[in-house]
Amino acid sequence: MWAAGWGCAQYQNARFPRSEPQESHLEPNAAPLKATEEKLHARHKLVVEGVGHLLCAIGALAVGTLLLLKGVASIPNAVLDKIDAVNLATFGMPLMLLLFGVTITLMIGLVGRMYRDESREWWARQGAWTAIFMLAWSGLFLCTFYMPPLLAWTFAEYQALSSVGALAIVLLAWLGLRSGSSNATGRPGSSSKLELAAKIAPYAFMLIIVAILTTWLQTMAAPAPRLTPGTHPLSAFYAAYFKASMLSHGLLIPLLIYCAITAAVLGWRVDINKFSLYMMYRMRLVRAYFGASSNPRAPHPFTGFDAADDIPLHSLLHQRPDGSIQPQRPYHIINTALNLVNGEELAWQMRKAASFSMTPAFCGFEMPALPGSHGDKVPSKMLRGCYRPTSDYASRPALFKDDDALVKLGLAVAVSGAAASPSMGYHSSPPLSFLMTLFNLRLGRWSPNPLKEHKWKQSAPRIGFFSLVAELFGLTDSSANFLYLSDGGHFENLGLYELVRRRCRLIVVVDASADHKFTFDDLGNAIRKCFTDMHVPIRLNASHIETMSGPTPVGAAFVTGEINYAKADGVCENGVLLYIKPTMTGSENADLLNYRKTHADFPHQSTADQWFDEDQFESYRALGYQIGMAALKEAALKSASRLPGSPSHRIGYLAHLLLKQGEAEAPANVLPLHGEEPPKPPVPPKPSAPGVKTGEAGKRRA
Repeated sequence: MWAAGWGCAQYQNARFPRSEPQESHLEPNAAPLKATEEKLHARHKLVVEGVGHLLCAIGALAVGTLLLLKGVASIPNAVLDKIDAVNLATFGMPLMLLLFGVTITLMIGLVGRMYRDESREWWARQGAWTAIFMLAWSGLFLCTFYMPPLLAWTFAEYQALSSVGALAIVLLAWLGLRSGSSNATGRPGSSSKLELAAKIAPYAFMLIIVAILTTWLQTMAAPAPRLTPGTHPLSAFYAAYFKASMLSHGLLIPLLIYCAITAAVLGWRVDINKFSLYMMYRMRLVRAYFGASSNPRAPHPFTGFDAADDIPLHSLLHQRPDGSIQPQRPYHIINTALNLVNGEELAWQMRKAASFSMTPAFCGFEMPALPGSHGDKVPSKMLRGCYRPTSDYASRPALFKDDDALVKLGLAVAVSGAAASPSMGYHSSPPLSFLMTLFNLRLGRWSPNPLKEHKWKQSAPRIGFFSLVAELFGLTDSSANFLYLSDGGHFENLGLYELVRRRCRLIVVVDASADHKFTFDDLGNAIRKCFTDMHVPIRLNASHIETMSGPTPVGAAFVTGEINYAKADGVCENGVLLYIKPTMTGSENADLLNYRKTHADFPHQSTADQWFDEDQFESYRALGYQIGMAALKEAALKSASRLPGSPSHRIGYLAHLLLKQGEAEAPANVLPLHGEEPPKPPVPPKPSAPGVKTGEAGKRRA
């Protein structure tokens, strides 16, 4: 075995030789001679290393054999007689692997300097995987054989206490599930108790699930005799269960075959997207919002759903008489998050997601290229991504004419709002993914990978079992045939990223997140990602936005900033960002002030509140209307175009006016951004001549 492994390693080293620096001072005729000498030297070295490695391996094997024999001989016969097949299977394999590790370590030490650094690193990684295998083996066998008798003895001896403990674990798991899938955790300043519950609960519930599964397996494959409570110690329970397990070899194989067949049939027939909360959420979004504007509408008399409410996303592209495509205004860009929980991009281990957009024209993603070994960009499609026509993406129906083919508007909107999902971008946690998948709390969707030539037209995975396993253990990445898409906020919550990618001249962002502390988490995240991925700096001073704390009006609800496209593109004209945040400044109308006084968290109420009453809905509408008029009315009137057949507003001029408006309100202490010149402080007015009155004070005195 050792000789085969060593020979395989040498063969791989010969296939991928190390690149040595070439010596440029050699004569042209001397190069072939030097190459021949190097080959002879390599062969001689290979023979010497092979003999040396063999002798060291024999010595290490002899020491390991002596240790094994000595260890077995030191065990008393009374103990050996009590070791049954269960104990041998549970502890025998880890002990043998441990002895193997000691032997290999001794061999590496004896080989000494003949070992290359690459070989030592190979053995180090092999040792790590061996340790992982030992832990997995021990955990599996301990849970399978030792947990059922322990639970039986515990409930027999301490029935009331065990019931209370199980109920407490279930409540903890429920609390952790709620807190882990909400906005109350994963943010700076969130409750430490909720954070702790979200971290502990998945492990606690996984323990319950493992206990239930192992007990069910024991009952089905090897039922143990029922022992009288209070008369048998724990060792008697173990002995009875172990004896039943050793007599169950005839039932275990049929049970495994039955489970495998059941999993295969269900994985083939049960659609992973249809049988989840995603489809329920999507259908109700379509009925509530699209149905309201669908006229005429023919709903089902019992369910109230109408299939005509949900339209294909590509139908929003209108065709002109000459055959060209005219996009509808506004042009919808629906953002989702491509989950990369198991991605190999080390630079993105914190974000764990990328942007995946759906528009009437194209669907797809494009991740920034990572630098190569020589500083150049890697031209790999896996890193860059691609886009496919929306009319063809996910358009191939299943075998039985699946009605879920094509990207429809309801599909895109539902995925874009899939906040509660096992994979949630930078909110992802492997234990929480396991727990949410187990309870089918899955609002996300498995969609075809645009990079896969033979898969990107399929509407869903043919067999959902493998996708479900990937979702269960957090193994989502960008190289699979199907991608797991969830709420766009799991990557960037404002929708600014994709607009900056398209170099929009004027971008209006409404930050409606529940940010009552004004930490601007979503804004900061978007600005950082735009600069990190696209090298586009955004200069914005949000210090003016401040909520009222007394009767005196303070602060503002909107600010303008500059998007410096020229820093990334060189010649591109810069853009303007109008950032609006729902804020009570104190100058609002009486109805808004009344609602604020009776609801202290307005206008930053939790997004968990999905049942707005009439007063609440009207208060948010009125506040948004007032902020929008204050931010855009004056600039929109000045930029309005009065020429027949032209757009209603000159966007370039409107952006210019908004930027000037922001510069007039900006303080003088704004720091420069990446080499930009800081804004100049306002020039104080010159003192007026005697007897001349200026300003409002002068008017009042006059």
